[in-house]
Amino acid sequence: MGIGEGLLKATLESYQQQGVVEASLEAVKVNEKAIHLYQKYGYEIVDTLLFLKHRGSFHASLLKKKNQLTYSLKRRLAKDIQNLPFYTYDVPWKNQFDCIRDGESFIALNEKNEEVGYLLFQKNFSSIGIVNSVTFYQESVKEHISNSEDVLSFLLATIFNMYGPIAYNTYNVPEKRNSLLVKMLKSFGFQDLYTDEGIKLEQVFMKKQL
Repeated sequence: MGIGEGLLKATLESYQQQGVVEASLEAVKVNEKAIHLYQKYGYEIVDTLLFLKHRGSFHASLLKKKNQLTYSLKRRLAKDIQNLPFYTYDVPWKNQFDCIRDGESFIALNEKNEEVGYLLFQKNFSSIGIVNSVTFYQESVKEHISNSEDVLSFLLATIFNMYGPIAYNTYNVPEKRNSLLVKMLKSFGFQDLYTDEGIKLEQVFMKKQL
């Protein structure tokens, strides 16, 4: 009926009127019809957005090894990472600090007490107020440091040790942009998440220059 195309045209016109220079959106990867429509109007796929999961316990030796690193932890709200010089804005809007309800951040400090990395996440609670799952949204490590994997390993191991064998998930994590996070999560045993119909749950991240 052309409804989707009409809405997209109106949206792009609104962007231009407001002086927007770059537009982005997410689309379910198997929704080829929608993706084709976006591409018709100049959007390009720039990344794949992953949904990963972990259930059950972690190998104790792995957690112990990754938690014996020379970093200290600063626990903050999600909004407290926005002023870090290495905060990542180039991610889907739902993964931004101000779009995560009751979001939290763990910030790693090196031996000089310098902020060198963060992990942005959200705790979810059971009906009786117990943390029953954690969702990861993004991470970033300070540029030009040689031990970036150690920084993120410390942050992840800290969370896993803190909350134990609950459900852990990622939401719309960019495979390229947050490649380090994806790599480290898989080293802890995270796997792809599938729908009830057996379809791999992932999206594409698309951008258009205006």
